Amino acid sequence: MDNSYDNFKYLTGRLLLGADHLALEPLFQSKSDEELAQIFRNHETDPIGITDPNEVSLRRHMDSWLNEASLIYLSWLSGYSSDPEGKDQGNRIFAILGHPSLRPYYESYYKQALPCLFCLHLEENKIETQDSPGAFEAFANLYERFRNDRELACFLEFLDGYCYGKPPAIITIDSVIRAFENPDRIVEAAFRPASQLTPLDSGIIGLLHFATFCTSLHEFLEKCKGLPLLQSAFWFFYAYWFREYKKDVKNLSIQAIQNAAMNTKDSGSQALASESQDRLNIIMSALTGNDYASELIKQFPATDIGIASFDLTEKATVKSDLASRFAAYNKPRTN
Repeated sequence: MDNSYDNFKYLTGRLLLGADHLALEPLFQSKSDEELAQIFRNHETDPIGITDPNEVSLRRHMDSWLNEASLIYLSWLSGYSSDPEGKDQGNRIFAILGHPSLRPYYESYYKQALPCLFCLHLEENKIETQDSPGAFEAFANLYERFRNDRELACFLEFLDGYCYGKPPAIITIDSVIRAFENPDRIVEAAFRPASQLTPLDSGIIGLLHFATFCTSLHEFLEKCKGLPLLQSAFWFFYAYWFREYKKDVKNLSIQAIQNAAMNTKDSGSQALASESQDRLNIIMSALTGNDYASELIKQFPATDIGIASFDLTEKATVKSDLASRFAAYNKPRTN
């Protein structure tokens, strides 16, 4: 029995009826291109960063929305759901994803391959699929664990440049990393009641949860070796975070993370502490390196979109440079 259309309706309904889309769709219908470009600007080029609470909220909605849109793309790529291109749901998604004021957000400022490919797909520039609905179901289950972890979400926000408080008591990703120099501080965070967690506590616990999640993701990806395109696409779903981890957490050793995990109470962190250091180094090297990138990158040159401008109406006659852009995706950035 083919359930692909029912799956498509469920996943697109989850996106289009969700809080993120309900917050964003009116915005894209009412704001000018210039206003949207200002909201979704590169925070690193803004002297004071993103401080307006409304802008912070909208960008959080956008990040979550892009995850859900990428999940829909993966569901099509794996044969789990039917093609969104040409359908009303696909048109509503494209109204946001293809908006010229948004595209730099995921194409240049915070590079994410799957939204790029989904946007091209909705413009009828499709890549080959690799059907394995079961693999997508397993991936989606793993994603739900990632998506519903509040402490992990806090750590990811630190990785993404968020900070809490005001100088001189400002809390950043560096504060989280420095906390691992003090075993007592880790224990304090681990045993504090959930209702009393500070942002720093959540960042500490979230880093441990991230490391634990990485072991599960690596195990899943290794089971997908016989599906190289999907394996690569599944990895790219999280690639942005691995790039940020490699940049910001590179000086924190696996041993320090394991030592901290030994002093926590949750079973996932305890399992992390019991892993061999060599195995964890292999896992993190694979996830933060280029091991899984190549198969999806090979598909990029099949498109003929003019990547320099990403013009929605004019198509270039030369091959896209998406492949070269994402081939260098995991090179450490310099500040």
